[in-house]
Amino acid sequence: MPDEIQLPATIQSRDQAAAAFEQLIQDSTAALNIVSERLHPALFNERSLMESLRQKILDRRRLLVRVLVRQPQQAVANAPRFLALARRLGSNFELRRAHRNTSLTASMIICDRRSMIYRPSFQRWDGQLISADPIRIRDSLDAFAGAWDNATESGELRELRL
Repeated sequence: MPDEIQLPATIQSRDQAAAAFEQLIQDSTAALNIVSERLHPALFNERSLMESLRQKILDRRRLLVRVLVRQPQQAVANAPRFLALARRLGSNFELRRAHRNTSLTASMIICDRRSMIYRPSFQRWDGQLISADPIRIRDSLDAFAGAWDNATESGELRELRL
């Protein structure tokens, strides 16, 4: 791809995080697994990113987007475009509230089993776009799966299924 990001890449800004998310959307074939404090609007309410995600789901009808959020009320306020997309394409989305005692304290977007964005803090942009570390990606996906199993539906997120 032209202008393809060299991986692993360091993420230091909102624009770099958005570019990395775009890269994961384009690379996804089966699943995007997302852990977020409250779905930051710079990523999850950005019109072009949501259009890319919509188009990818329409092109790959079996693409599953699973989302764990720690603060669903704020997520609903922060990401109306993302949540509207989840409503329209409901069979491709699963949203849950992370258990308050979850060990996941980082923001992650895991693309299939091949690459991921890892930001150690929900509060900061700095992090990494990782693809050449299959063990780390697998371990992160395993941690996501454990947190997913302990997560619950929340009233705010359940309303999206209507």
